[in-house]
Amino acid sequence: MAISDKMRIPARPLGRKPNLPDLSVRTPSGELRDCARFKCQGSVEFCMEGSEIRTYAKMTDLSLAGCYVEMTSTSAPGTLLSMMVASRDLRFQVKGVVRTSDPCLGMGIAFTEISSTDLGFLHRLLLELSEPMTAQVRKPTTILNEKIDAATTLRAIAQSFEKKSFLTREEFLLIVNRQ
Repeated sequence: MAISDKMRIPARPLGRKPNLPDLSVRTPSGELRDCARFKCQGSVEFCMEGSEIRTYAKMTDLSLAGCYVEMTSTSAPGTLLSMMVASRDLRFQVKGVVRTSDPCLGMGIAFTEISSTDLGFLHRLLLELSEPMTAQVRKPTTILNEKIDAATTLRAIAQSFEKKSFLTREEFLLIVNRQ
């Protein structure tokens, strides 16, 4: 499937955080990422802007903001790419820019433009990738504070959703048990 020059909407304008749900996560090393990153198996077909030469690479990580691909012949940071990403029977087109280049290993690519349809496919793929992780993290049922004021608790939860689009289980329980 060839990459077309269809009209695209910005997924992540350079120099600004994406106008998307807050999916930031703190890694064990303390590094703060823009978006949750998921291990995945997939492929990327891409060509550099202004070139018709297609290159193929193995994708190992994916997030809402970009991906990491393994390949021996990498491009320099700043190189603009048009890409077709494929994983788990889902395919989507995206434009990106090389952010990191590790010669003989691979490169990190930040997504810069994606159509609204392809963004839907990316969201669906990320949801599928997150399912096994959330299933492993499940803990035994927690007993909640029996003296919960429902109205106050709902207001606190609503305020949290004004700041970010999701709550972890731990954040939810913290809010509920404070009330």
